[in-house]
Amino acid sequence: MREGAFGRPSSSGGRRTVLLIDDNAPIERLITLVLGGGGYDVIAARSGAEALDLLAEKDPALILCDLQLPDIDGYEVLRRVRSDPRLRDVPVVAFTVMVLADDVERIRSAGFDGHIAKPIHPDTFLMDIASFFSD
Repeated sequence: MREGAFGRPSSSGGRRTVLLIDDNAPIERLITLVLGGGGYDVIAARSGAEALDLLAEKDPALILCDLQLPDIDGYEVLRRVRSDPRLRDVPVVAFTVMVLADDVERIRSAGFDGHIAKPIHPDTFLMDIASFFSD
C-alpha cells in the first residue's frame, strides 16, 4: 500500500539517485540494500546539516527524509530544499514512524510530497518509492 504521495512527482532517465537522510545506521543499511537491489543509487546523510552539505554538490531524484534528526529536523531540511531554485522540484518524502492522522496532516501541510512509514514493508517499499516518479 502506498503510504501517500501528495503531488509533484519528478522524472529522469536512467538510474535514479535517492538521498536518504536518517540517523539510524541499521535503517540506512537496510534502505541502501533494498534501493540498490531495486536499481537506485543511494547517498546517505545522518543529519540534516550533512544532507544540506551533500545537496550543495549532488542532484538526487528523490529525498527520503526522517523527521527527527539530531540537528536540523526534517521540516527545516524541507524548507531549505524548497527555497533552493535548483532543488525545489525534487520530491521530498517524509520517512517516519509518526503516521497518526495529525502527523500525516502536519507532513502534508509542511509541503512534503508524501510519506513512507517506518518500519518499511519490504514487499511494497520499491513500489512506494517508484510512486513518486511519473514514469
